[in-house]
Amino acid sequence: MKNKQIITLLFIFLAILPILIFRDFTPDNELKYLSIADEAIENGHTFAFYNHGIPYADKPPLYFWVVMLGKILFGKHLMFFISMMSVIPALVIFIVMNRWTNKYYEQKRGVATESSESSAKSCNNIAMLLLATTAFFLACMIVLRMDMLMTMFIVLSLYTFYRMYAIIKQGSLGIYPDRQRNYSFFIKYRRLQILLPIYIFLAIFSKGAVGFILPVLVIIIFLLIKGNIRDTGKYLGWKMWTILASLCAIWFCAVYFDGGKEYLNNLLFNQTVNRAVNAFHHKKAFYYYGISFWYAAAPWSLLAIATLIIGYIKKHISSDLEKFYATVFFATIISLSLISSKLEVYLLPCFPFLIYLTAMLVQRLQKNVIIKICVAIPALVLIASFVISLFISENENIMHISIPYIKVEENIPLKLYAPIQVFTSILFLGGLSSLTFIFMNKINKAIASFGTALLFVIFLASFSLPSLNKIIGAKEVCNQAIAIGKNSRINNFAIYGFKAGKNFDVYFKDSMAKGNESESQISSFELKEIDDKNLNSLSNVILLIETKDIAKDSLLRDIIKDYKLYDYGKYSIVPVIDGAK
Repeated sequence: MKNKQIITLLFIFLAILPILIFRDFTPDNELKYLSIADEAIENGHTFAFYNHGIPYADKPPLYFWVVMLGKILFGKHLMFFISMMSVIPALVIFIVMNRWTNKYYEQKRGVATESSESSAKSCNNIAMLLLATTAFFLACMIVLRMDMLMTMFIVLSLYTFYRMYAIIKQGSLGIYPDRQRNYSFFIKYRRLQILLPIYIFLAIFSKGAVGFILPVLVIIIFLLIKGNIRDTGKYLGWKMWTILASLCAIWFCAVYFDGGKEYLNNLLFNQTVNRAVNAFHHKKAFYYYGISFWYAAAPWSLLAIATLIIGYIKKHISSDLEKFYATVFFATIISLSLISSKLEVYLLPCFPFLIYLTAMLVQRLQKNVIIKICVAIPALVLIASFVISLFISENENIMHISIPYIKVEENIPLKLYAPIQVFTSILFLGGLSSLTFIFMNKINKAIASFGTALLFVIFLASFSLPSLNKIIGAKEVCNQAIAIGKNSRINNFAIYGFKAGKNFDVYFKDSMAKGNESESQISSFELKEIDDKNLNSLSNVILLIETKDIAKDSLLRDIIKDYKLYDYGKYSIVPVIDGAK
């Protein structure tokens, strides 16, 4: 990689680094995965996982193994360590896509000329900033881990296929007449034949069946488009299927011995076939991605679609690589639309290919008016954010926060360590410089200005994250509940109204593991998840509830009205102690 590309990668990493340090785990998914990992360690399971005794075959083992490793190494769950399972795959995606693009420009020029290197540098740097600021790719670098792991292995599998395709194509054209060179390429081809099924298996092992469906479907469709469908066996031949089937067989046998026949059946059928045909979670209409794409790929969705359309009309999508990137995008959208279970994040594997294709086409469309408008619109949004912030007084710091994958339904206090105008002024400068470069027909610099400003603000604003942890996570409220329980000599805790409240046990177990170093720690605990049926029977228990539920639930209000209530972020802690009314 070139020095400038390394600097860009380092800048992207540093921009999100404070988030990885300061952020708490989200209760709905992340905390659930930690609880599942804890249970696996306690019960000695490696391939079959359970969530409080209930089989959890929704996800393959790879991510859980990383979480378990972190707990074994450090004695607790560290956000920074686990976050690396998002960040490292994202960086690998950048590196692979950059290398892929470099080879494209070298082959386009015939040799690695200074001009081709310059074009590759410009394209790669812009592509990295575009991808790093694409909404759901950025969110997945920070929040979701399994999806980014799967995406990395899908990118690696498709890169491996394309290298095989290039070798076969070059060989058929007689480019390598020398026998020794033919032999070296033959050896490389055989090695890639082994790597392809391994990467596909690891994609499956990261998230599930989509890791298999997307690479295989893309390969078949691309060969069909190129008129080489008869060559499918050269890529998806008996060797590929034998290796893939063998790896899957080993996994399934391990699952059977660890979890039994019922667990294996759940893994193979309920979590694959049933989700595809008639989903029990996230069931959406077939046109769902036609709508969700626009905000999932924001702020670059307009630019990406515009470059695709203009590139097709002007016949700029002409090389094999450009056609391949376009195939990945359309194959992903269409295939996922046919699957019953749908979420915006499922589109993640197509974003690297779409964005890098966009960057490649932008190099030839810098003077196009539509392309300029598509870059100008996000720049104007940055400028508008500063104008709007001028009407926000320092005391009006109650804002509605919408965070991807974190459900926040009420206005919450956001305490910034600097006035909001400081952050929006940086965005204003980024938007203004972006517009200036647009008028100068320098689209690359316009995109660079936008991306740099946005990532810099994310870096600065991340230092205000501790004030949001009371809303994002549950660590602090659990620690407060433990402290109250210690002072009240109560080690019984109850959770009411939480979707996955039992997973709060992660924090109680961490507290127990520390011994007697702090007064807030407990030696044992009982954590119950209660409902309306047993709400009246509460006795000598520390109750954790969401504050909003108090206003909605008259029965709850009546029971806790005579007890002391502690507000903590969006949560409330109520010690229901006999004789304390």
